[in-house]
Amino acid sequence: MARLLLNTETGKRALLRAADSYLQLGLPFGDFLGVAATGDLRPAATAATELRSLLTDHFVPPPLGMQPLFDRWFAVQAPAQQVALLLTAMSNVDQMLDGDELPEFLAEAVQARGSAPVGATGTALADWWGAGLALAGLVTDGPPARLALTQFVSEVAYAHGRLLRAAQLDEFHWQRARTPVDLVDLYLAGLVAISVRVLRRARLPSWRVADDFAGLPPLALVSVTVGLQLAEEDGPPNWQRTHGPSRPGPSGRSADDRRRAGTRTEH
Repeated sequence: MARLLLNTETGKRALLRAADSYLQLGLPFGDFLGVAATGDLRPAATAATELRSLLTDHFVPPPLGMQPLFDRWFAVQAPAQQVALLLTAMSNVDQMLDGDELPEFLAEAVQARGSAPVGATGTALADWWGAGLALAGLVTDGPPARLALTQFVSEVAYAHGRLLRAAQLDEFHWQRARTPVDLVDLYLAGLVAISVRVLRRARLPSWRVADDFAGLPPLALVSVTVGLQLAEEDGPPNWQRTHGPSRPGPSGRSADDRRRAGTRTEH
């Protein structure tokens, strides 16, 4: 994803190719990348339904346009995929109906206390879950939720910047963009892009680097800047190429069987 640092449009095309590949695998990370890159709100409702069914232990796989490599139920057991599902669902939180119980389910979910590492910085699942709740709070709570999201973005961005600074010490691989650290934390950049659009629709002030992230060093601003650039222009609207009827999901499993049948499907 180094292209995102050089040219937003070229990087966006590469990001959408990656999104399509993840969708072909049946991974929620594909929809998350597509929504972050394009502002497309169509996947949000499906993600919210899928997330609700996951949290209430009545999982029904969503429609996908081909037979994916991973069984969808197994795919969403990975914490990274659960975060992708959450942020996709929250991308259209301002259109959520009054009385929707999803925010309550999110607050009470076991993921809200999860310690599994997610993203380039290995930030705990619980912290990402809190960011998703803060996204939802932009509509209901306004400024306090915006402040909580600002603090989360700042903390993750700072941690990523430190990793990049350490990677720079290996000049040979750094100059060739072949470091063990992701140059762009796609979870962070995607969260920033999604939040910009939610802030806009909620009529709250958008992010201003000079004000909201003034204390961050340049390397820490890499993913934040990418997210802001992705949110500058929406589209293309036809980025999805793999949605449609899906193969049947798993059946005949008890809740206990499903809890025991986890898998690691990190992005």
